[in-house]
Amino acid sequence: MSDRNEHCMNIYDRNGNFQYKFGKQGRGDGEFKVPCYLTVNKAGLLMVCDIDNHRVQLFQLNGKFVGKYGTRGSN
Repeated sequence: MSDRNEHCMNIYDRNGNFQYKFGKQGRGDGEFKVPCYLTVNKAGLLMVCDIDNHRVQLFQLNGKFVGKYGTRGSN
């Protein structure tokens, strides 16, 4: 679950029990500014839209940063 106010991802088990969180506010790899819109791609990576950093970040399901793409557009 993305936490837009705390700029992190909160991970819960299938029963809704909190497990751990990762990320913090910032512009570096694995850091967020208003994260939202999550999906897991076919490769099993978590994709997070990092709205105010104008990018999508990719993570292993354990929270390890894998990569990023995207830049601020003109419109």
